[in-house]
Amino acid sequence: LNPKRNYLDRGEQIAIAARRCNHPDLKRVVHVGDAPADILAAKAFSEKMNGKICVGCVGVATGSYPADELKELAGEPIPGIWEPVILEKG
Repeated sequence: LNPKRNYLDRGEQIAIAARRCNHPDLKRVVHVGDAPADILAAKAFSEKMNGKICVGCVGVATGSYPADELKELAGEPIPGIWEPVILEKG
């Protein structure tokens, strides 16, 4: 496991889960996590989907990483494409 690839590996896990849904009309995927790698994984998957699926992300500040850090990594939402939400408290 390469720590520098961690978020990309997690992003591939999101892609696998979406494929396993095997639903022809899949329009939205939501990933929940509490680490920077979770936010980056969801964001990378959103970029990979290029608007084909709306990717939501719920980042939960459980104490290990502050909400501000998760918000910074999430960046600005793009309605219908990238819709992150960061919760202040887990």
